[in-house]
Amino acid sequence: MYLTLRLSPSLQYSVDGKTEFSLQGETIGECISAEKKNYAGLSELLFKANKLNPQILLFHNNTLIREDSFDTSISEKDVLDVVPAIEAG
Repeated sequence: MYLTLRLSPSLQYSVDGKTEFSLQGETIGECISAEKKNYAGLSELLFKANKLNPQILLFHNNTLIREDSFDTSISEKDVLDVVPAIEAG
């Protein structure tokens, strides 16, 4: 399965100007792990001390998630939005 990861434009500096990625995996966690290998900046953005960065919010199909949701299975056309907490209001 593929998941579309979309970064807020204010975060594109960390991944060479890209704001959208197609990630492959069966769960949210697998998709994020696969992309960390390709973009170290993404890993540094999402994680601090091996925990999800508290200044970053993740929305899976418009629903706020945390690390305990990383084992959620994905379906085609699923989207994971990455937004700085300050932008989310």
